[in-house]
Amino acid sequence: MTLSQLVRGVVGDQRGSVNRYQTSDRHVVVDHSLCFYCGACVAVCPPDSLFLHNGFLSINDETCTRCERCVRMCPVHALSTVKESS
Repeated sequence: MTLSQLVRGVVGDQRGSVNRYQTSDRHVVVDHSLCFYCGACVAVCPPDSLFLHNGFLSINDETCTRCERCVRMCPVHALSTVKESS
């Protein structure tokens, strides 16, 4: 069983029923000093906005819906939402 299958078994795969929570003043950020690149956040991201590549996590802010599933799933709290400065 892959990590993605395990996580989806716990939280369910709701990719087709995502509401857009996108706001212009908030975005998801990763603290790379905490992240150990387990992929739990990638597995629960409805629009596939998170990517693990060469041991590095990146976020596509253009497609992120700000649903915060990734933030809630992260076992080390490396992801958070922050308000953009004006």
